[in-house]
Amino acid sequence: MLVPSSAGKDHLTSSTLKIFPRDDYETYGRISAKALNYLHSLDLEPEYTYDGKIIYLKEITEEILNNEVMKEFTSGDEEVSQVAITKQKGAGVDVVRIRGHPNVIATTATTIPTEEIRNRFNIVKLDLSDEQTARTFICEEEKYDENIRIFLSNLKIIMLRYLRTC
Repeated sequence: MLVPSSAGKDHLTSSTLKIFPRDDYETYGRISAKALNYLHSLDLEPEYTYDGKIIYLKEITEEILNNEVMKEFTSGDEEVSQVAITKQKGAGVDVVRIRGHPNVIATTATTIPTEEIRNRFNIVKLDLSDEQTARTFICEEEKYDENIRIFLSNLKIIMLRYLRTC
């Protein structure tokens, strides 16, 4: 979501994520590209897969959004990806392997995605009208009928597959 500061993008995203089981998503603010590389590497977590998982990156910076790590997360269909990371001070290269590809949700007020990244993401702009703001706060996630939450949660696999093909 590309929206001015204080428009409610993080509130809306957090509320939407509550539809999904807590184990299916992770939220990070101010994460570095290097941290993204090492998250859930097979060396540290051999059984972990990103398939079916969501990573929510709050107020993502241009450097992270347009980074090679993001391109790897959002492309290809191989089961295991390898990322080469140059160590500091010419100390060689680390090869980090990850299983699967997460679905990435990011919010930002100022980041400008490259054309390549725009092709990989659905970019949503929030309507800043008073009417839209009121609609955003009418139904807090705790007020949703439990049957609706179960139904939406069961749609997860279909929705995540669709998002990966867009």
